[in-house]
Amino acid sequence: MMMNWVVTSLVLVVVATIDGARGDTMVSGTVFCDQCKDGEISILDYPLGGIRVLLTCPGENGQFTVLREATTNWLGAFATSFPGVSDMSSCRAQISGNGQGCGAAGGPAQDFRLMFKLFDDQMYRVDPLVAQPTTPSPFCRRPSSSPDPHLPPPPHLNVPPLTPWPTMPPLSPLPSLPPLPQLPPLPPLPQLPPLSPSPPMTQLPAMSPSPDLPPLPPTQPPAVSPSPEVHLLSPPVTQLSPLSPFPELPPLPPLPPLPPEPFFNSSACPYQMWMMPQHKCYWNVLSPNLTVALVFGPLASTQYGTNITLLQSMYGRGEPYRTLLREGTTALLNSYTSKQFVYQPLEIVQRLNLALMNNSMQQVLVTAYKFIKANSGEKGNTTCKFIDCASPTN
Repeated sequence: MMMNWVVTSLVLVVVATIDGARGDTMVSGTVFCDQCKDGEISILDYPLGGIRVLLTCPGENGQFTVLREATTNWLGAFATSFPGVSDMSSCRAQISGNGQGCGAAGGPAQDFRLMFKLFDDQMYRVDPLVAQPTTPSPFCRRPSSSPDPHLPPPPHLNVPPLTPWPTMPPLSPLPSLPPLPQLPPLPPLPQLPPLSPSPPMTQLPAMSPSPDLPPLPPTQPPAVSPSPEVHLLSPPVTQLSPLSPFPELPPLPPLPPLPPEPFFNSSACPYQMWMMPQHKCYWNVLSPNLTVALVFGPLASTQYGTNITLLQSMYGRGEPYRTLLREGTTALLNSYTSKQFVYQPLEIVQRLNLALMNNSMQQVLVTAYKFIKANSGEKGNTTCKFIDCASPTN
């Protein structure tokens, strides 16, 4: 009796627990500024913070209604939860109003994509939402097939319509020719005389046998007399007189230095070598007056400002973010000077922007340390191969 009461109590507890269980749904996504207006996320695009995102689902009549509004953080990410909702597979997200921080209208809406499900709990992910400016950024690569907007349109030629050809009258029939006269028949060929019979062939007389030749006498080899021994005498060696010394040539003028060319072997130089006046000729690809914003992109301009140049960035020290910029600029210069540098130019720009985007002091220090090892030649086992650019003095 006691056992039946315990089993009945457990069944009632389980039923009450299942009846009161509710599923929770989590939705997350990001918003970017699509500067090239190509619908893809590239290195020129940056996340937008403070953007309002509308989360909508279809109603009974099929019209989408707004269930909630989320706002992105400074990294362009948003996340929200829906307690008690277990299925949002037909919902979608879109940017509210205009692009706000991007300065133009928002891009198309994106559907919810199911990433995880456990019982009634679900997690959805939204593909990146984009806001696009009115015109693409001038740093974006234009497709070769699109016309240049700065070129004037082709002139419109007023060509008069072609006049139709006049109708030709029908040709008159040709007159019929008179019949040709009949040719006379050819005379018969004369008959050839008969051939005379050939005379009979005569038989040749028989040849007489040739006489026998006498046998040849036996031959003996002639006796060879021994040749007298010959002794070769070498001529006496005469001693040559010593050569007179050559006259001393005047000193050659110093040759001008070779123009700096990219090293085909490995080379890595620290930032102190790039700041020396005698090495300024190696700034032949990147000018020292170029701005950091133009070389490293909008994220770097937000961190360091729009007016700082590459030469000014070489003076940064004592602070992790300025150390990262100094070593990143040095690595970019080394990659354009040496064919065998450990990092390529695009990889250096991506690593610096990734360290700035994560907003992690540890990531900034690790990236700066890797650039320092590459610029010192420790990573790659190389040295700096700079020579002075100034002409040698006489």
